[in-house]
Amino acid sequence: MILNYTNVCNVRCHFCAFYRTGTESDAYTMTREQVLERISLFYDRYGIRQLLIQGGA
Repeated sequence: MILNYTNVCNVRCHFCAFYRTGTESDAYTMTREQVLERISLFYDRYGIRQLLIQGGA
């Protein structure tokens, strides 16, 4: 599982279409509870054995 806990980033890499500055309507940052809930969901549903955490800078 790859967990993108946020899409807010201030680096602005030219190749990235994923990031948001934080003011857009689709910008998000998950709470700790949301992160744990998402991991639990994927573990229960798919039995994940590896977790990669990725987010903005």
